[in-house]
Amino acid sequence: GPSPPSMGATWSTPELVKPFRPFSLWSHEQSERLLTQYQTSNLFFGIDARELAYLTGESASVSNEVVAALSKDGSTRINALSFILGVIAVADSGAAAPSLVEPKLRLMFRAFDFNDARAISLDEMTILLYSLFEALVAMVGRGLVAPTDDDCEAMTKAMYRRFSKRAERDDVREDEFVSWALEKLGPRVASVIGVLEAFAIAPPGAADAAAAEC
Repeated sequence: GPSPPSMGATWSTPELVKPFRPFSLWSHEQSERLLTQYQTSNLFFGIDARELAYLTGESASVSNEVVAALSKDGSTRINALSFILGVIAVADSGAAAPSLVEPKLRLMFRAFDFNDARAISLDEMTILLYSLFEALVAMVGRGLVAPTDDDCEAMTKAMYRRFSKRAERDDVREDEFVSWALEKLGPRVASVIGVLEAFAIAPPGAADAAAAEC
């Protein structure tokens, strides 16, 4: 398939909204542990700041600020999987490790592969994309607007057409999701804003403009 983007030393530490900055210093292994801990914890889809602090080991003040930034309409709970996908995406920023894009995509897929089948449905894929972009837009700030549920369903249907799948019956396999995402991202993506630009959530040139600020 396409060669993965070289996230190595060129992957820029993103300018994240303040409460999310600690997570850009996390390692990919910490993201893996976060997902495992959530999956084995019997917590619900919606978690509050106390549960977030328990899962992440971060302080109460960071956890309260994260919930305030991600919650809707003043709710005290956030979508746990949306937060976890965001952490997976921004972790290991600035690391000189080899490309982590593919392991990150596989870990995101596993977060929604509830039956451990290495395959997820159209609805699950739509929710995965919605949850991911909702978190990234909140983490990056900059007045960007997250795609709607309908936008994400349209993306998923495009993925289905790309692999000649039937929307009603077929599931997306892990390798298909990874190759589709790598194609969409292209070889030069080097920041979270670049990811949002690749999916037309940030305007063209946004990643270059952000890089120039660093």
